[in-house]
Formats: sequence, C-alpha cells, structure tokens
Amino acid sequence: MPKVELIPKGKKTSLLVLDGENAGPVTAGEILRFGLENGATVSEDTVTDVVREVILPGGRKKAMDLLVAQFRTEAELRSRLLQAGYGEAVVEAVFDYIKKFPYLDDVRYALHYLESAGEKKSLSEIRHRLLEKGVSETDYETALEKYRQERIEAGPEADADGFGSEDLEMQTLRKLLSKKVPAGTPLTKEKKEKLYASFLRKGFGYHCIRSILKEYPTCESEAFD
Repeated sequence: MPKVELIPKGKKTSLLVLDGENAGPVTAGEILRFGLENGATVSEDTVTDVVREVILPGGRKKAMDLLVAQFRTEAELRSRLLQAGYGEAVVEAVFDYIKKFPYLDDVRYALHYLESAGEKKSLSEIRHRLLEKGVSETDYETALEKYRQERIEAGPEADADGFGSEDLEMQTLRKLLSKKVPAGTPLTKEKKEKLYASFLRKGFGYHCIRSILKEYPTCESEAFD
C-alpha cells in the first residue's frame, strides 16, 4: 500500500506525496476526511478516491484559472501545474480534460503574441521568444501565416501577392525607426551605422535594415544634434 507523506504548503494546505511521488495539494479538511496521516500507509481505494474527488478536480480548476487569467502555452501551463505540486499523471489527466475546450492552443497563443508584439519586435526575436515558451516551429509558422493574412486584409497597401516575412519586417522597422528619426531626415554615416547595429541586435535582417536606412539622405553633420 502507498506510504503517505504530507508536506505543509501553507496554513491549511499540504502537498500529498505517495511513495515519493507528488499527487497534489490537499486541505486540512480533506486530510481528516480521508484519514491521511504522515508516514502511514493507505489503501489503493483511498488513493483512487482522493485523486478522483479532490486532486484531479483541483488540478482542473487550477488549470482553468491560469488559462482564464492570460494566454499560456502548453509548456507554461504544464510547468505551473507541476510547480503547484500536481504529479505527472494528474497533469496528463488535466490536459486530457482541458483540451476539450478552446483555451489551450499554442497556435492561438502565438498569433496573439504576434498581434501584440509584431509592430514592436523583429520576427526573429518573436520566434525566439515563442520557441522559448514551448511553442513548436510548426505552430509558430501556422500562426505567422495567419498573422500575415490578417495584415494583408487590414493593410491599405496590400496587393495580390500579399506580404512576405521581409515585408512585415520592413513595415515594423520603418515604424520603429520613424519614432527615433522622422522619415527623410538627413543622417550622418556614423548615425546610420549606430542605427544599423541597434536594429541588428534586435533581430532585424541585414538587407531589411540597409534598405530602410537608404531612404534617409546621408549628410556630413546633423543639425538637430
């Protein structure tokens, strides 16, 4: 029979560990209800009842609360549930449940991220950030295609060929650069090189940056400095 270990997590909550593996959080009332005692053993029926009636519903609620609060990737949600003390088996059961609802969708998450950051960051930086968050390359590419389509439908300059990734970069870079220097302002060669280095560090492509900077006349000195 599984051996019980109860690790305090707060005034009224403990982490239930069975044979060295996390099960999930339980309250003081639930500990009394199921007769759980630190160091004692419990029957398999008791374990089944605790998981079915307490831990699994608690894991589902925790997951739904996290998803309602903000967009999250599968990897982020899994990490948060594990950090909360839910065991691997419980987490998998929770995922089986929540995937029935449209809350957990990495393509949707990536698209939302592109929509919020697409005019502030390079696609390279966005891609890197999403992959760090656990979004797959396939889901990122799917979201990027949806984002391009949105820009085509919303953009007044959209043509029949649509926007390629470089065109998205060009639009974003032009907007960012115009906030630093008004369009058409003469720039010294040194200033252009500084701007080039700055945007290159942000992940924008070499040809994209050079192309935009060519739109700014070169001068010997800048009157506004």
